[in-house]
Amino acid sequence: DGVTSAFLPFVELVRSSFGIRRSDTAAETDRKLRAGLAQVGFDVEASVPYLLTLLGQKDASGALDGLSADLIGVRMRQLLTDLLWHSCRNGPVILFVEDLHWIDPGSEGLLKTIASAEEALPLLVLCAFRPYYTPPWTDRGNVTRLTLGPLTERGTVQLLSEKLGVSDLGAELVRLAVEKIEGNPLYAEEIAKF
Repeated sequence: DGVTSAFLPFVELVRSSFGIRRSDTAAETDRKLRAGLAQVGFDVEASVPYLLTLLGQKDASGALDGLSADLIGVRMRQLLTDLLWHSCRNGPVILFVEDLHWIDPGSEGLLKTIASAEEALPLLVLCAFRPYYTPPWTDRGNVTRLTLGPLTERGTVQLLSEKLGVSDLGAELVRLAVEKIEGNPLYAEEIAKF
């Protein structure tokens, strides 16, 4: 889960930015990172070890050997911020982070840095989280918080109908579903799987 996986939300950002698939070998990942970094003008040799580490790959250069985890974290956050800013300068970017309530401290700090950025960039950060969590950047003027209420009966029926591929669920099934789901879309999706 996100609490134990450092920078987990940014792993997918790096994968998608560099066209890296989960099935890629370490050599393919290294090659894609090097080509992408060179193309955007980043220092390849200085950046690749951090990105390989982020992706759970071993860096053969040993460039990070002897560095403290704190220093690696600081440099990783700076590199990820630089990559995100670069992407934003090339066009609008949407960064979606779900389950923010499980976020690791490094990612939370990086998101706070992003939210605190003074530079106006075409960046929309969407975060989904449970009500008991409060992000540390909600006091920023550029942050809008939307609280979603439970699904209505109509919304529950619509979600189930779409997931099940049927237009009429029947009155009794609707009554049972609405009662059991209690407005929770996750429950509706889980029930539709059975």
